[in-house]
Amino acid sequence: MKRSIKYIALIACVGLLGACDLKEDRTYDEPTDIRLARALDEYSRALTSAANGWILLVDSNFGVFRHYLSFDENDRVIMLSDLSANYTVKDGTDTTTAPRQSSYQLKALHMPSLIFNTYNYIHMLCDPTYSVMDVPTHYALYSDFEYSILSFDSGVFTLRGTLNKTTAYLRRATKDEADAVFAEHALMNDYTRIEGHTGSTLSIGGREVSVSFLEAFHAAATANRNRFVDLTWQDEAGAEQRVQGHMWIELETAASGSGVPTRIGLIAPVSVGDVLIASFRWNADTGAYDAVGQDGTVYTKPAGNIE
Repeated sequence: MKRSIKYIALIACVGLLGACDLKEDRTYDEPTDIRLARALDEYSRALTSAANGWILLVDSNFGVFRHYLSFDENDRVIMLSDLSANYTVKDGTDTTTAPRQSSYQLKALHMPSLIFNTYNYIHMLCDPTYSVMDVPTHYALYSDFEYSILSFDSGVFTLRGTLNKTTAYLRRATKDEADAVFAEHALMNDYTRIEGHTGSTLSIGGREVSVSFLEAFHAAATANRNRFVDLTWQDEAGAEQRVQGHMWIELETAASGSGVPTRIGLIAPVSVGDVLIASFRWNADTGAYDAVGQDGTVYTKPAGNIE
């Protein structure tokens, strides 16, 4: 009797495993390697077919860095970066105006991955050699040059670094953006254009909030500045509250026409009390950047502070 029970249990387990296999087969009609190869082919065609190149936003421990990339079908990529716009590159290279070519690879690791496998500007963000940048940290700005592709949707790749878990977004550039990068040196000039507009006081959720962009990060090299938005205010008890967001500057193009970058984005929203701030928008009437909530609400200078 006991032996019969064991046989029945064994048959039941085999049947259950078979059912799992059938369920798995119904979920995926093709083997994993075929689906992976198809995804890599789709990503390759997307990267190389973008007529105006790509804009890459890389979030680091010290804020967001923009790159312009152009991929070709021979696994080569041309790159510019806004790294030298407000960071010191010790060899004097202007990373915003000197295109550098290197190789890249789309490869299946644990998941589809985009790898910049020979040295380019993106490597400087995490180069531990102190002679490359004037940054006294072990991994420079704690970024990555190997990225897992988390998704590709509506022309935007969402990426995650394999070493430092950097968040990055790669999106198709417009013709105006590509023209501005090369002809107007927008990657550099955007930082020049916000000079004089890096601080203001805004009314957010009934509070007067001090807003400051581009905070200096160490006294030894004051040219190097964290790409943070710093917001401070006093709570109901009179205690100072402070939040920081990692910022990036939207490319100012000839079509924008304002002479000042129209938008400063945050890689992730920050909370001022119960208000979520997602970005900042140039206000020509006040001569400062308004805050824009995640719900689209605009927060501007308090009445009486507008000159």
